[in-house]
Amino acid sequence: MEQIINNQEVNPVKRSYTTLWVMIILFAMPYVAATYFYLNQDKIDLPSSNYGEFVSPMRPVSGLGLNTLDNKGFSFLDVKGKWVLLTIGDSSCMQVCQENMYKMRQIRKAVGQERGRVERVFLLTDTTQRTAFAQKLKDYKGMIVALANTKTHTDLLASFELSSDASIQNILSSVNSIYIIDPLGNIMMAYPEGADAEGILKDVRRLLLVSKIG
Repeated sequence: MEQIINNQEVNPVKRSYTTLWVMIILFAMPYVAATYFYLNQDKIDLPSSNYGEFVSPMRPVSGLGLNTLDNKGFSFLDVKGKWVLLTIGDSSCMQVCQENMYKMRQIRKAVGQERGRVERVFLLTDTTQRTAFAQKLKDYKGMIVALANTKTHTDLLASFELSSDASIQNILSSVNSIYIIDPLGNIMMAYPEGADAEGILKDVRRLLLVSKIG
């Protein structure tokens, strides 16, 4: 009788621990799987449902010697840990350039509570129309404008040039394209001039959902 009572006292405890571990595993599996696929996406051949083009293999963004428009130093290390929407343009910033700034602003707004994980960077190729460009920036507060100096300019723009990649068919120039840089500092997705904002937003939302990095 005493042995039966003891068994009755122990078994419920064992069952509760088993249930707890099952729950922990079930909750952890999506995060483990998402991290695995994110870190090994170049090695895993999965059907693609993304709107943009994956840059494969992903390449680290170069260029450390940059400045902002107000002559403060800037490095892409300053935005490491964030998902970065980046576009490249000159200081004349005509229609396509302005559309890209608008798209990036609206995409960041559209992710709602996740917007703190997303940063916007405009890589400026010149300052010949600096004053006019600064006026256009007034509607895009919070966007970082980075200017490459003469020593890093060529290498930096070359790191975004994707026309030599066989998998990137639509992007002929880095200027007026939009890119996604991951929180580890890699250029990972690219969108040609005129890319649909809804398509980019869909990709950004998926990245924020499946990755706990950034």
